[in-house]
Amino acid sequence: MKSIQDSGRILLILLLCTCLMSGAGAVETSSADGNIAFEQYWHQLGPGTYSDDATSQTPHPLLQWNRNVHTFLIPGINGENTPGIAVAPTDPPADLLSSSGYSGQDTLDPEFIRTLSSGFIKNRGQYDPAVEYVLQYQGTTVFFTQDGFVLTHTAGDAENRTTDVIRQTFGGASPDVSIVGLEEREGRVNYYVGNDSSQWLADIPVYGEILYEDLYPGIDLVYSEENGRLKREFRVAPGASFDLIEILYDDEIIPSVDDAGVLRLASPAGEMLESPLVCWQVMEGEIVPRTATYVIEEGSVWIAVDGYDPDYELVIDPELVYSTYLGGSDWDYGRALAPDGAGGVWVTGETHSANFPVTGDAYQDEIIGEEKLDNDAFISRFSSTGALLYSTYFGGRSRDYGRALLHDGSGGVWVAGMTGSTDFPLTTDAHQGTYGGCCLDAFICRFSSTGSLLYSTYLGGSNYDWGNALASDDSGGIWIAGYTGSNNFPVTDDAYQGSHGGYADAFVSRFSSTGALLYSTYLGGSNWDRGYALTPDGAGGVWIAGYTESDDFPVTADAYQGSHGGDGDVFVSRFSSSGALLYSTYFGGSRSDQCRALAPDDSGGIWVTGSTSSTNFPVTSDAYQSTGSGAFVSRFSSAGALIYSTYLGGSSWDVGRALAPDGSDGVWVAGQTRSTNFPVTDDAYQGSRHGSRAAFVSRFSSAGALEYSTYLGGSDEEGWYYGLAPDGAGGVWITGETMSDDFPVTPDAYQGSYGGGEIWRDGDRYYMGGDAFVSRFSVGTPTTPPTAAFTANPTSGTAPLTVQFTDLSTNTPISWRWEYSTGGGWMQFSTSQHPSYQFTSTGTYSIRLTATNAAGSDADTKTGYITVTDFIPHPLYDEMHGVFRSGQWIFAEGEHWTPTHAWNRPQFGQGGDIPVVVDGTPGVFRNGQWIFAEDEDWTPTPAAERRQFGMAGDVPVVVDGKPGVFRNGQWIFAEDADWTPTPAWNRPQFGQGGDIPVVVDGKPGVFRNGQWIFAEDAHWTPTPAADRRQFGQ
Repeated sequence: MKSIQDSGRILLILLLCTCLMSGAGAVETSSADGNIAFEQYWHQLGPGTYSDDATSQTPHPLLQWNRNVHTFLIPGINGENTPGIAVAPTDPPADLLSSSGYSGQDTLDPEFIRTLSSGFIKNRGQYDPAVEYVLQYQGTTVFFTQDGFVLTHTAGDAENRTTDVIRQTFGGASPDVSIVGLEEREGRVNYYVGNDSSQWLADIPVYGEILYEDLYPGIDLVYSEENGRLKREFRVAPGASFDLIEILYDDEIIPSVDDAGVLRLASPAGEMLESPLVCWQVMEGEIVPRTATYVIEEGSVWIAVDGYDPDYELVIDPELVYSTYLGGSDWDYGRALAPDGAGGVWVTGETHSANFPVTGDAYQDEIIGEEKLDNDAFISRFSSTGALLYSTYFGGRSRDYGRALLHDGSGGVWVAGMTGSTDFPLTTDAHQGTYGGCCLDAFICRFSSTGSLLYSTYLGGSNYDWGNALASDDSGGIWIAGYTGSNNFPVTDDAYQGSHGGYADAFVSRFSSTGALLYSTYLGGSNWDRGYALTPDGAGGVWIAGYTESDDFPVTADAYQGSHGGDGDVFVSRFSSSGALLYSTYFGGSRSDQCRALAPDDSGGIWVTGSTSSTNFPVTSDAYQSTGSGAFVSRFSSAGALIYSTYLGGSSWDVGRALAPDGSDGVWVAGQTRSTNFPVTDDAYQGSRHGSRAAFVSRFSSAGALEYSTYLGGSDEEGWYYGLAPDGAGGVWITGETMSDDFPVTPDAYQGSYGGGEIWRDGDRYYMGGDAFVSRFSVGTPTTPPTAAFTANPTSGTAPLTVQFTDLSTNTPISWRWEYSTGGGWMQFSTSQHPSYQFTSTGTYSIRLTATNAAGSDADTKTGYITVTDFIPHPLYDEMHGVFRSGQWIFAEGEHWTPTHAWNRPQFGQGGDIPVVVDGTPGVFRNGQWIFAEDEDWTPTPAAERRQFGMAGDVPVVVDGKPGVFRNGQWIFAEDADWTPTPAWNRPQFGQGGDIPVVVDGKPGVFRNGQWIFAEDAHWTPTPAADRRQFGQ
């Protein structure tokens, strides 16, 4: 046994032993770093027998060797109507390769059969979708599902065959548990069913263990197969409650415990036996035996342990600049972060707590779920100093999950996730106004900086759809990625892949800033493909990464890795702004590899992190850590070349879950570690793991050097999912979930104590507590002021013109001040880092950005940078049709409307002017000033005594020869030759803001959303335009 030195913490190990068939009853002890473990073997012989003789077994009577394909064919448990299993040995014995083949049960060594047929086989479509893994040994088959397993044992010959079925579940277990294969074995499994080769399944991996992650709060479950024996191990973290474990069987199974401590499960077909419990604790590296027994209550099987003695430890270090709990008395998870543009941060996740912290201006101030399991998403905002600025629930009556965030450039935030609620909050302009059906739909919503809901929509088809990641485009809109099982997921006509390819496909969709669907496509092959991460490519397109099990996943000719490497690979793909696939590659070794996060570098490339069980995962020669398994950190160039790649981890399991740029072309990475020897730097905030699982936060330089690394956690455990966001000063915000009541918090924490410690029961189910946390790490004070720089897109257009500004300042500024000027003073319009602003008035605007950090500030001014013009339909000159373009009058010469230049007067006016004609005299309207030509030479002159009538933003109008302006729906005319502006007599209001004034046959009217509306009489009463109600758009 491996002993564990764990700094005073107490680890409880409970051992349960069982055998699949008649295997040995001897107990093999093992321990898991930092965990309690139950291990159990099943002994299955027949009615009422219990034996530890492992040598008397013979092969399944129906086992046959097929020399043509070098596989064993083992029929399914129900005969011909279920798939058979074909197990290919790595090195079959010579007698099996003879021309006569093999048949019968007399000559094959039982130990050889056990080597071939044992192991956990991943379900890739050969069984019911509810089955995740299958273990098959001789006459016994175990189907592992999310909530337990079904064990079947077949005995007797073909004429007198009996089948015993045992169904086991776990009461109160998490409904969202994930099952992961571990300890991948060398062999592969093939299924050949029927004569349709397209339905055959090949090269399916086999694992020595499967892990049920977080089956109960702080409790993992591991099944393993050792020499024909099935072993069950509950790993209970320090401080967790092992008495939550409730084992349930079907009603026809009657459990009992005999005097020897054996659990006996009587069924109509016989009896299954589970061996006595073995239990100990690991304390300061020493093994301390404990007493554990089965307890039967009302048909349920519980476990009692005598003498459990948990210990806790707390460490505080001043380098953590801010840290707080965030949660109520139930279950709260932090999933994602996004900067707010002012040094603060938005955070989202999900909550079960009825007392989750919300602010007085919350969009939704209470949880809506009808059942206790029906969690809501939450959306919260913290200032740069950690003050809670805004917090709200968000969801409907079912399950709602916040999974991704993106700053919208105006201090607000985009949010994405999944919902099972048919009454999820939507806006009237939602792209998809109804729930797609089945399991979950993705959702996308947008909140303003003050928490107003600006947009919300479903996104999904009739099956499950998960929204996992967001990224910005170059025009104020967004990209979203995830995965879908729907064959009717919304895709656009120009989709790269218009149809569903496999069990699940990744998807990539693009929405405008107003929520219009611009592009959407599937991305995947014929197996499982999941999109987990997005980041912009710096050119309007997007990088997407995730996980694929498809041998035919789309890759480009220049792929770094052109073929599938193992059980599952990372995929990395890049789309242009128009949806063209620019690059796509597999990335991985011979086992399972998954990507969980992306971050941009400064050159259009990307950083990638996730987890790998491959010992041959691609690493570069300058890797920080060139061997191992667990987390990885890699970097690709904009062209898809692998620049850097390294393992990151200790001797146990480590997973990279989140990335964020550090402002210096390096990257922050965060995730979860179970390793007691995870790499940490000398200046680590927390140098050792305090509980069974901890968060880690690490920083790599642009060249791949590990500049900083630390544990983060308390004496219990920190959860599976994490989010990161840059703080604008080179540091980083992190969120996640903790069950530690001694998680590190700072004195100025918004919530200084643990809120989610309660574990509650609802009937036969238990549910965990846990709080979200929000923490911030700094990297010191800058010594150099920033150098301000920015770009904008677009820089010209017609009013109203929305412009997206992008900050390019160096030396990590922490605040930004954006201003515009049209020739007078400067007007501030934003303090966000990357604002979007709408210019509603015509004119030429100069822009100034002032960027500031702790060392000082700098300004970048671009004069005459933004030009806003207007195009208004006007009668022009002498009844001739023409246009006014950038200050030039262009007319049609004759009836053919052939455009020609304006004779000898090509230029009268300038860009941004509005053309006007009064009493046959052409002129322009410029910033409230009417300017006319004095003679036929069209020489521009000031407008004499009528130089000023109106103001910038007005639209000039002429009715019955009277000049006037149209301002926010109001017509204002000059009463006399002095052009003195007066209200429009008894008709001050005809129209509204945004209308375009028009005059037809002397009748004034407005053009509104494609509709022409005119005044009927002298009262200017607006009416629809009869048969010309709709002409335009």
